[in-house]
Amino acid sequence: MATKPKAAASPPETVAVPRGALKALLDFYSAAEAADAAYQSCQSTLYRTFVRGAQRAANTQRAAEEARRLPGEE
Repeated sequence: MATKPKAAASPPETVAVPRGALKALLDFYSAAEAADAAYQSCQSTLYRTFVRGAQRAANTQRAAEEARRLPGEE
């Protein structure tokens, strides 16, 4: 008699991330915002479009806002 394989467990909704790693991610996010603001027309439009899209994605913005609300982050 064959048995059904069990479904894989869903990943947890939250994980522990070292504060230093979170700070590095926020620094990158902020740098992408600053680079977009200082964009010059002679620079790569394709790259800017990619970074702007990633930086402005709803899930990325939500994650950055949640991280900024953590104690000790600005």
